[in-house]
Amino acid sequence: SSGINAEYGVNLQGEGLIGEDTLFLPPGGDCIYSFIYQPMQPTVSEGGVYFTSDSAGDFWYSLNLTAHPADPINIDLGECEVGKMKTVLLTLKNPLKEEVSFSAKSSNTNNFGIGPAFGSISPLGRCELSVVFTPSLINIPHKTQIIVLSDKIGEWIYNVFAQGVIPEMGKPQTIFSNLSASSSSKITFRNPMEYPLTLLPTLIESSEAFRIDSPNASTTLSPFETFEIPFSFSPTTMSNHSTVLSIQQSPETQRLTSSQLKWDIPIYGVCEMELLTPTPMSLLQCEPGSNLTKNVVLILPHFRNVNSNNSDGDVDVWIEFESANEIGLNVSEILSANVESREANNSNLHLHVVTKFAPSIALSNVPINCYVYLNHKAGSPRWKLKVILDRTISQPSQVQSEPSFDLVETNSTSLRPFSPQTQSSSSLNIAQNPVNSANKLPSISSVGRKSRKNHS
Repeated sequence: SSGINAEYGVNLQGEGLIGEDTLFLPPGGDCIYSFIYQPMQPTVSEGGVYFTSDSAGDFWYSLNLTAHPADPINIDLGECEVGKMKTVLLTLKNPLKEEVSFSAKSSNTNNFGIGPAFGSISPLGRCELSVVFTPSLINIPHKTQIIVLSDKIGEWIYNVFAQGVIPEMGKPQTIFSNLSASSSSKITFRNPMEYPLTLLPTLIESSEAFRIDSPNASTTLSPFETFEIPFSFSPTTMSNHSTVLSIQQSPETQRLTSSQLKWDIPIYGVCEMELLTPTPMSLLQCEPGSNLTKNVVLILPHFRNVNSNNSDGDVDVWIEFESANEIGLNVSEILSANVESREANNSNLHLHVVTKFAPSIALSNVPINCYVYLNHKAGSPRWKLKVILDRTISQPSQVQSEPSFDLVETNSTSLRPFSPQTQSSSSLNIAQNPVNSANKLPSISSVGRKSRKNHS
């Protein structure tokens, strides 16, 4: 009737056609209906747009649909040092409302790795594909074509370009050893070139603390072959140690390149000193749900050798479990150690440390070993203290409780009055030793609230 919009239902027929399913046409007027053609794969087909109305009748348009292959995407990775790797991430999008699977392959597997080679993408989701470039020639372009294929979406094609350049400084390596002891490690080197190389590993910065096995011995490697370079670190002083391992190309193979190849790898040796035990921190005992606080003084010998310009410098403290079996526990949630003050004494540094142990219910009943590490800065010598964490279980008391005390351990145990409590139960286990003939106070191994006991 006059003055009323005509409502049409819209039916799109054809692969990849997307649009509204309703059209309203004003009386005596016209309008534009827009739709999207989004094919997933190259194809030639026919389709149509059909408009139907009970009151106004039907009409339609026939469509010739042609989907051309997508143009390849060009990616320039730039330069990468020979012997190193460079990675780029490709984002794959799934436009469908269903999960799709894909496979990926590279035409040049020597220089371009790809992963994952197989995978799936969630409905309307996305995933990342990593392309890793490892050059094998200097100043010569490398290229590959990466094809990602999906039976539901089609394919993505990427043309990737990159170039290798002369190596500079390699990734630094770190080795740890106790003072006046020795530890060994090894560096695995891969010949990244497409031709054999004869290489000579040497220490170009002399240091009595470092040594490589079989010095001045050259090794010939086939293309992409690897070999191991063992070295040792034997510190005799509590100081900073470093050297540079240089892997140089021998003159026999230098003719194959425009310049001599050389890989320099910095090596940092971290000297460790374990503090003498026992100390007031060596054994921490406390009940689950309670907490133990200890104020202790730790002495760091030879600190001035590490920090000669500022013997009162800051000290970092961190804690690690000795055993990997405790990997599920967060040590920082149950044990903390904070430096309250520091003072120099000749070449040593005295640290006043406040330690708090608060075992959780989930903590194992078996004592746990951990190490408290202290150093001036990352990479410098460090001191370590072994600490045993013991979650003790209190025994039921057979006597009545009276007003309690708040106990805090220091190097000399001190007691401070605490407000009276009405609760009769105790939340802290105090381990007591028999009072000796000198009538000394028993030692205290926990902190918290503990009621005094009246014995009949």
